[in-house]
Amino acid sequence: MCRPTKSRLKSMPPSSEEAPWLLKKWQNVYNSVPKMYIPFTNYDIGFSVLSAVVLSIIRVIIAERAFVAYGWPEESANKISGSVSSIFHSMNLVPALAVILWTRPKDFMSPASEMGGAQWWQDATNAVLSFCIGYMLYDSIIGYGYYRWVPGVGIVLKGSDAMFLGHHFMTALYMISCRVMGAGHISAMICMFMGEATNPFHNLFFITSEAMTLDCCNGPILQMLHEKNEFIFSLLYCSFRTFLSFPWFSYTTYDLILGKGRQNIPLVLRFLFAAMIWAVYVGSIPWIKDSWEVVKRNIGMEVQEL
Repeated sequence: MCRPTKSRLKSMPPSSEEAPWLLKKWQNVYNSVPKMYIPFTNYDIGFSVLSAVVLSIIRVIIAERAFVAYGWPEESANKISGSVSSIFHSMNLVPALAVILWTRPKDFMSPASEMGGAQWWQDATNAVLSFCIGYMLYDSIIGYGYYRWVPGVGIVLKGSDAMFLGHHFMTALYMISCRVMGAGHISAMICMFMGEATNPFHNLFFITSEAMTLDCCNGPILQMLHEKNEFIFSLLYCSFRTFLSFPWFSYTTYDLILGKGRQNIPLVLRFLFAAMIWAVYVGSIPWIKDSWEVVKRNIGMEVQEL
């Protein structure tokens, strides 16, 4: 496990508070994974590598084969299997993030604060950061390497692939920097929670959209599920990105630049973190607009029905 130098950590007595059940599970799994250090450093990547392997197995071996067995064409199964691993990632990550942020130590409330508190809280925090880094590693290699490989040519990226790879790189860099410094992890987890909370609905939308193009799956029930899920996703996405993310990201930026960040995070990283937060937010604006149109359309339909 990567730790900052002792001088960077707050010295705190062991907490008498019992660890929440969910975080205790994360701590146990995290501590049971063998350490794997980057050469010439004390940065442990063992949990991230294991997470990447598990997510790869879920996508390539389990999800893809299951879709094919059900009658999906190989191309559709290849494309949609990534949504299954993404849902698995979010469904595990979001509840843990919610509990971690809710139980964060009172002395470490600031988005740019140092790591501290009970050992179970620190271990759970390192675990979710490492798990998310593992997802970025897996998706970069499998999603944009393995599935983009053309025999005799090499890797051929499509459309917005370069943008998503840039997102993965920035996200991993943010989280790795927080772990190395032992500070800023709260800001990273706030961003993770805001981004991942709507992800299961988003990827279910991709799955149902593809399924409706196939004779083996399309039908009234699927179409109804697709429409209801699209509305729920759009409503949640607009709510999170407009009413929750914007004020939280604004406060986080202030704390990074003018608050605790001045004490705990180097100047270059403070501005880099803030730039990465807003780059992701600006990139989501087209999705916000599309989601709002879906919400308006569905509310309008309901009003007409009444």
